Amino acid sequence: MKIFLLGQQAITDDANGEVRPSSSKTLALLTLLVLYAGRPQTRQRVAAALWPNSTDAQALTNLRRELHHLRQIVGDTGSLEITARHLCWRDSETCRVDVRLFEQPVAPPWPPPTPIKLAGWLSPRPRWRRTAPTCCPGSTTTGYSS
Repeated sequence: MKIFLLGQQAITDDANGEVRPSSSKTLALLTLLVLYAGRPQTRQRVAAALWPNSTDAQALTNLRRELHHLRQIVGDTGSLEITARHLCWRDSETCRVDVRLFEQPVAPPWPPPTPIKLAGWLSPRPRWRRTAPTCCPGSTTTGYSS
């Protein structure tokens, strides 16, 4: 199963490539759990985050309904852990989430460039000032001290 949370949100089946139907709240629940993967969240916290304008009892009822839908979509992949008090998402080989691609360190595609050595160009005085008094007597650089 592939779960796409960035861009157009969708859950696709690896076997046939079909998009599994899901509501916006089910996707919001899945997103919240995936972003806190490996860290159990209390049911009350999740319910309050998804239904902030509802009473606690109504929010928990809504959460139970969305968990039922999410279980049907995800199936028995071992990624969704549900207890009486907590909910937790665990990444697994059978459920791949696009968000994880951005959490992996990225190696540069090529080695970093080596510093360019500019022989003589980075000297304290420009080269023309060093040679001007000898080639142009009376120039404005006469009396220039190094």
